[in-house]
Amino acid sequence: MIGYRVYIMDCNGIHIEDVAAIMADGDADAIRTATQRRDRQPWELWQGGRMVEKSTGLKLAA
Repeated sequence: MIGYRVYIMDCNGIHIEDVAAIMADGDADAIRTATQRRDRQPWELWQGGRMVEKSTGLKLAA
């Protein structure tokens, strides 16, 4: 298991809240978990000093 942090972002891309610590079995699992928890909010997923994923919080049209 690897530790990750999820940060909520404001409209200017500034971290406004450190919202969650995630333990996951790799990047894909951590991204899936962060997406489920932070639906429709911009967020960044970090592991140590490495940004793993950035989400705008917008849903793509089907």
